[in-house]
Amino acid sequence: MRQRLYVFVAIAVIALSGVVLAANEVRLRINAKPGDSWVYKVTVNNEGVMKSAQGAQPMRTAMTMTYRMTVQKKLPNGDYVIKAQPSVPKMTANGREMSTGQQGTPKAITYILSPNGRIRSAEGGGAEMTSVGDLMAAGFPSKPVKVGETWKVEKEISVSGGPKMKVTSQNKLVALTGKTAKVLTTFSTPIESESGGSKMKGTMQGAVTSELLLSSGMVKTADGKLKMKARMTMPQPPSGQQAGPRGPSSMDMEMNISLKVAMVSGK
Repeated sequence: MRQRLYVFVAIAVIALSGVVLAANEVRLRINAKPGDSWVYKVTVNNEGVMKSAQGAQPMRTAMTMTYRMTVQKKLPNGDYVIKAQPSVPKMTANGREMSTGQQGTPKAITYILSPNGRIRSAEGGGAEMTSVGDLMAAGFPSKPVKVGETWKVEKEISVSGGPKMKVTSQNKLVALTGKTAKVLTTFSTPIESESGGSKMKGTMQGAVTSELLLSSGMVKTADGKLKMKARMTMPQPPSGQQAGPRGPSSMDMEMNISLKVAMVSGK
């Protein structure tokens, strides 16, 4: 699940496009057609620590993978059905290679992409992954923007089955040339989830800079950073299955995730 979430976060920053209208001004929008396909390389590094009553445990993981993104069809309302097929990822934990447990080709992720850059789940797509992916994507304004101008996009996310939360992302056009545009997206949100009796509550913030190829409407490179702090509370084990003091246990978690995406084929 973690690797699928990582790759969807990467996918979210890819489908951005722009059309230059005049010097120092651009109209950001999705511009693709059925059959268009691109291959990207994704690198994710995570450094963090988990603290409990037993002490602190460092956590360093790394993942590299490629995936092909293909436009399946364009819907009557202008939205696109996108299929992303990831490769088997290579992962390490604390410097040691680790198995992902993946048997065969990973399952493709299918989602809906609107002309204004918003993402939502489709049949076969994970609601949580599309929710987090939409948070990382810029989301486009309804009018042309100039370098230095900003816009806000309201989004609704849910993490690990938690309640839906409204989040506002801040977006800024930071640079524009004859071939590329750079957009900076930042966000900060509380996170809350519950699964199997365990609860998690904390905060998450991030920033993504995307370099757009205006000629093709796709991202050339993207660089993102995500910080998360949370406390996990686990329920008390059944009687006779706990050696230490009785009662719920807790764990504090801090993660710093860096994400890099680069186009390796397509245009």
